[in-house]
Amino acid sequence: EYNGKTRLLLPLYSDGIHCSLTAYTDDGGDTWSYGLPFGSTAPEQAASVALKNGRLRSYFRNGEPANHVISYESPDGGKTFENMRIEPALKHEGGFDIVQLKNGDWVMSVTDAYKGKGVRAHNRSRLSIAVSKDEGKTWALTPLELDCTGRIDCGYSAVTQGENGNIYVSYSHDDEHGMNNIRCAVIAKD
Repeated sequence: EYNGKTRLLLPLYSDGIHCSLTAYTDDGGDTWSYGLPFGSTAPEQAASVALKNGRLRSYFRNGEPANHVISYESPDGGKTFENMRIEPALKHEGGFDIVQLKNGDWVMSVTDAYKGKGVRAHNRSRLSIAVSKDEGKTWALTPLELDCTGRIDCGYSAVTQGENGNIYVSYSHDDEHGMNNIRCAVIAKD
């Protein structure tokens, strides 16, 4: 909700010019406007959530510093963004998603490389669920998929909460034989 209207956001990214911007509509998609492009650090593939104070926080994969999630905040519903921040608790190697639960908690699905002792780290060998109870100030991470051999690849997850309160996470899963699949995990409500 922004200025009393339901605002839909569509994050856009170009691989060719390493640029992101946000398209938004206040009329259900009949007309669209565009925010200013992000000109620094090559943010990619945004996932956004509303703060209690009315600001919007968007999380991004990032080119530099590598393997970190970064965030920006928007005071105007996605037109402009400011306050770039590196999120030290959130690593990434693939797309991710975030949802605000009915109880106010945030749940993010993130993928990174498992770098255990003596293990060949694969780009997306660990898919974790990150939970924040304080609007992203702190995160508790729990692995959902973890391949200690570095042969399995997980990525490009989507997360949502069902009417029954369960959390659903869908993601790509490439097994050690090169088979590409889609998996869906169900996390039962408390």
